[in-house]
Amino acid sequence: MPGQRREGAAGAQVIVISGPSGVGKDTIINELRRRPIGQTFHYVVTCTTREPRVGEMNGVHYHFHTDETFAALDAASGLLESALVHGRSYGTPRSEVRGALERGQDAILQFQRRSSSLSHLRPLRHSPSGSLGAGRRRRRSS
Repeated sequence: MPGQRREGAAGAQVIVISGPSGVGKDTIINELRRRPIGQTFHYVVTCTTREPRVGEMNGVHYHFHTDETFAALDAASGLLESALVHGRSYGTPRSEVRGALERGQDAILQFQRRSSSLSHLRPLRHSPSGSLGAGRRRRRSS
């Protein structure tokens, strides 16, 4: 609601699985999904501009976007973070993270990083108007 601050449920967290390509991020997430505790998490689906691979489904494996729709989403502060990886854009949709926290679910995010710094993340907070703050517009690259 405009003008009102919405809070996530007490204890809901954002959990980031981050590391360079090939380090085992998918292995960790797949193991979490396999365990009973893993059924309580919301696994955030990343946005990308790359073409779907055989067997990948939009909204399940990735949210597939054109360059134009991805740029518009990013410009509208719809991404918590974004990166250019091998010539394709990737980003974490802010709405999925916010929705999970508001439902009281821990949100699991995955992204590739070359460094251990998470300073590229844009704050997930409300501005006085009730919309999520845009935070820094710094992009990460790999």
